[in-house]
Amino acid sequence: MKICVLIVTYQRPELLRNCLGSLERQTRRPDELIVVGVVGDTLTQTVVEEFARTSPFPCVWRFTLTPSVVLQTNLGLDICTADIVVFINDDAEALEDWLERIEPYYGDETVGAVGGRDYIHLSDGSIVQGQARQVGRITWFGRVRGNHHLSYPHIVEVHVLKGVNMSCRRNLLGTLDTRMAGGGRWHWEIDASFQIREKGKRLVFDPGICVNHFPGPRPSTLDPEFVYMANFNLMLNLGKHLQRWRKLVFVVYTFLWGDFPEMGLAIFGRTFLGTLLSGGSLRFATLFEPCLRGKIQALRALAQG
Repeated sequence: MKICVLIVTYQRPELLRNCLGSLERQTRRPDELIVVGVVGDTLTQTVVEEFARTSPFPCVWRFTLTPSVVLQTNLGLDICTADIVVFINDDAEALEDWLERIEPYYGDETVGAVGGRDYIHLSDGSIVQGQARQVGRITWFGRVRGNHHLSYPHIVEVHVLKGVNMSCRRNLLGTLDTRMAGGGRWHWEIDASFQIREKGKRLVFDPGICVNHFPGPRPSTLDPEFVYMANFNLMLNLGKHLQRWRKLVFVVYTFLWGDFPEMGLAIFGRTFLGTLLSGGSLRFATLFEPCLRGKIQALRALAQG
């Protein structure tokens, strides 16, 4: 069984260098490494080419014309020749037994994808702690409960995995939806996870399969562009994959209630009131428009096929 590691990267050469180093230390090394960057990102390309010269396994550099998680991932999948493709972020470092723990699961033909925990390291050196009551679940009305970065006591079948630490059978994953906003930086895993489950295969979360995650610069959750992207992509992916009755329930839920940052009327009102009472800025009020716009434009995209 051949394993390919796929990394999507853009303008984070030093973080990527650390990620590549963690792959070199694997007790079960990959059979293939594909790094997909963006044309013109010469610093990143230099890091990959330097690594490839001494790498104990084949390392391929490819690029897209613009930064897009979806387009870059699709390109990497197109050239992947392995049986299993394993995803890791460029700002993550895999523990030494990462691939060794992943591989045995694919001896079970019912398993289509396997993922694990990411230990999120904060800028002050601490690690996000907490105990998850649920992990990787999507409720019947469409609320997504991730919690892949928190402690969980046992191996469990899940609905969705997290892209920073996720693997799947290559033949089960087709093209990711290119309509996703923001290049799919948020919620692309929902599309991938549903594709695999719709083929009758199980998704497994093993908290012993771990990576250290050092999140690089990213948009604030209070950035209107980020809020729009999150709302659009969640509506697009759940609207595309949920059964009809669940889709209708989800649409009602996400407009009337929702969750942060995919806020509906109730959650927005409650959060806005709390912000005012705590002396916060009125700027929060500007987030409701991109919430609605993201949901509505995703519904239009779905209606247009």
